[in-house]
Amino acid sequence: KAYEYLEKEEAIVLMSKEFKETVTVPAEVEKSSPKKVAYTVRRGDSLGSIANRNNCSVNDIKKWNNLRSSVIHPGQKLNINK
Repeated sequence: KAYEYLEKEEAIVLMSKEFKETVTVPAEVEKSSPKKVAYTVRRGDSLGSIANRNNCSVNDIKKWNNLRSSVIHPGQKLNINK
């Protein structure tokens, strides 16, 4: 398969460039910013479980909330970008 790709690489790259030129992104999608959601930490929550539920990483949550450690407490408010 690798040899087949190498033989046709030039054509594949050219087709890829042509395809990108024909695809347009709607303005509302291009300009949309992530939605910010306030999440209240519940008993038993961890940054890992919250990150999994919101399709982000623990480091993302820590960055968005200026957290230095992963320690969180019930009732604490966290900003989540979706």
